[in-house]
Amino acid sequence: MSTPWRASYLPDVRDELIAEQNSLQRRIGLDPDTLRALEEHVMRGGPSVTERERRIVTGIQESRDFQTKIQLGELYWVTGPMTTLALEAAATMPPFVVDEEMPCPNGLIAYADGLPALPHPGGQEGVTRVRLMTWVRAGGKVVVQTFAAGTDAPDDARRRWHAAGIGALRWYTVATTDLTVGQEVDEERLTPTERACVFLLGATWHLMQMPTLAEPRTQQAGSDKKGRTPRGRTPVQLIDLRRLAERHTETDESGRHYTHRFVVRGHWRRQPHGPGRSQVRLQFIEPHIKGPAGAPLLTTRDHVNVWRR
Repeated sequence: MSTPWRASYLPDVRDELIAEQNSLQRRIGLDPDTLRALEEHVMRGGPSVTERERRIVTGIQESRDFQTKIQLGELYWVTGPMTTLALEAAATMPPFVVDEEMPCPNGLIAYADGLPALPHPGGQEGVTRVRLMTWVRAGGKVVVQTFAAGTDAPDDARRRWHAAGIGALRWYTVATTDLTVGQEVDEERLTPTERACVFLLGATWHLMQMPTLAEPRTQQAGSDKKGRTPRGRTPVQLIDLRRLAERHTETDESGRHYTHRFVVRGHWRRQPHGPGRSQVRLQFIEPHIKGPAGAPLLTTRDHVNVWRR
């Protein structure tokens, strides 16, 4: 039985994800004892060690390091309304510097309702629906991995898993993207699916750190299958959307009087800051209601359905 898809069970989902990644080595015929012996052989060094062996061991050690960082990293659960706003913001987000937006060095984020269908980047026909993303800072790069439920994989991918003896997967990696610390994300080298996921992650990071817009709450881990509440589990940060802010104003910049309230869409701005306003940072201007207090509200359905009223 799979882990419930709820915020309080996100630590268990994370553990399930890591366990499945480890089990893949056994499913494709990589014996743990053989890998351990290879690692000891490379660590001892000597002329008999080949470059291929070094690359294999480096990959094993990086994977182990990433898993440890995810295990110890922060956990975030993004509600449906917050996801909707983040998707809207991501569509117009300019290139961003990854380490300026990250809320922490390592973490896992889950989108409660999943994301809209995206083209599968592996060349298979069909689409996929990302539900989880992880990020790990390793030296001068940040590695972002996106995951989808195995049941959402294209038919071609599932046929290849069975042909290779892997069988059914609860989670599978959609894409792994390396981002450079201190540099803007290079859109040109990303696939459309990578671009959608990376910019959604960047927008989510940015919005969740805006106290006037996001409402984070800490939720403890859920009980296990025997009804016991585990101790020492990583708490989950549940990210929800605050009520739509109102900015009461009677006139516009030209002095014309408003007769109604209306919704101003969220948008991005490069905001000067620092000494002499010599530096620039990316800033999202949150959606808000503008106009005289108590005036009738003009709106459209696609605006209203994002917000809790």
